Amino acid sequence: MKKPSGHADLERGIGSLILRLTEAGKHNSSAVSREFGLTEPQCHLFLHLDPEKPVTMVALAVALDCDPSNITGLVDKLEMKGYIQRRLDPQDRRVKMIVVTAAGSKVRAELLARMSEPPQNVAFLSQTDKKALYRILRELVEVDDPARKLKSAGVPTAVEPYAAEPVGAHQRAVAFGAGKLH
Repeated sequence: MKKPSGHADLERGIGSLILRLTEAGKHNSSAVSREFGLTEPQCHLFLHLDPEKPVTMVALAVALDCDPSNITGLVDKLEMKGYIQRRLDPQDRRVKMIVVTAAGSKVRAELLARMSEPPQNVAFLSQTDKKALYRILRELVEVDDPARKLKSAGVPTAVEPYAAEPVGAHQRAVAFGAGKLH
């Protein structure tokens, strides 16, 4: 069934605005990555790691939707910085696990906090509008949440669900740093 023109225009307008926010998020992501001496791909991989849960290179590649060979160079660079370590899996010594170090855990928390800062113009919204925006964005994110799909497939994910309502600066309403609204 074809949508009335007004609905299609509205949806295109929403899509266009989301694209603009995504692009702004990518710009912010690049700048923050550089602040931490990381490339965007290194930053993206680092944020997908859970300091509490070691992960295999293969599981990490699945989570990032790329070939495991692409992960190796990124892991090498993060390992050289002392943020992660490769360790043998105690159940299968042929498998290497990626573990976030204590130093890496601290840097990752700082990085995530910086990446999660909303655009400055969010400050101009009323508290009511911020809550409405948060609710709508949360609903959009939860509709097609890749983390939920990965968890159901048994792949650990690093990014935990956000709280139901924003209660402070440390709880992020929107993670613009990843460059995606997923």
